[in-house]
Amino acid sequence: MPSPAANALTRQHRRELAAVTALVTDRVRRTAMQASVGDIDGWWQRILEELVALVAIAWRRARGLSSDYLIEHARIEGVTVDPTLATWVTDQVVTSLRVRGPVLFKTNVGRTGEPTAARATMARTLPAAASRLVLAGERDTVARTVEDSDVIVGWRRVTDADPCAFCALLASRGAVYSQGTVRFEAHDGDECTAEPLYEHEDEPPEVAELYQEWLDATAGTGGKAAIRKWRAYWDAKER
Repeated sequence: MPSPAANALTRQHRRELAAVTALVTDRVRRTAMQASVGDIDGWWQRILEELVALVAIAWRRARGLSSDYLIEHARIEGVTVDPTLATWVTDQVVTSLRVRGPVLFKTNVGRTGEPTAARATMARTLPAAASRLVLAGERDTVARTVEDSDVIVGWRRVTDADPCAFCALLASRGAVYSQGTVRFEAHDGDECTAEPLYEHEDEPPEVAELYQEWLDATAGTGGKAAIRKWRAYWDAKER
């Protein structure tokens, strides 16, 4: 189990990242709500450069926070880590934003014939995509560092205070993610982070409690049926 100081640092790190993504999502949401529904392509061309620059700045901030976190977390636990930093790829960012922005807008208009409603939907999907892209600066840095490190043996998923069923399910597994499974599964709007592990240890109480919750909710089932039952349980719990 991580020391209290390391655990507190992880929570602080997640809060700092949430503050960064909150600024970005608010800005992107306001931008999306100002989209010209009669000329979505023209609007996209006008705002794309500024939008990518906004995400890039926040991405670099997330990457920097991740590097500082990895170094300090390791120091607290008595080891030394040299972070491997994530690499920015503009084309991937542009494609992802376009799909969750004007492409989705056009798809919704074609299906419903209601451009104002399609714009409102885009004002939800585009900020969520921007948040995921920003946090890739953090997640990719952690993944690369785990993969390259001689002292990190794995990692556990850390959720926010209100995770979805998918994130809660993955977090309930604890530190089962090793150097061979460094890919971080994340969806749009996902605020989860990863905490490195330097030796095999007991899970924190919150992880053990979450796993017991999974066992209780899915008792008597398995495979896809268990996942469906977990989602139904979690959704009911959230309501």
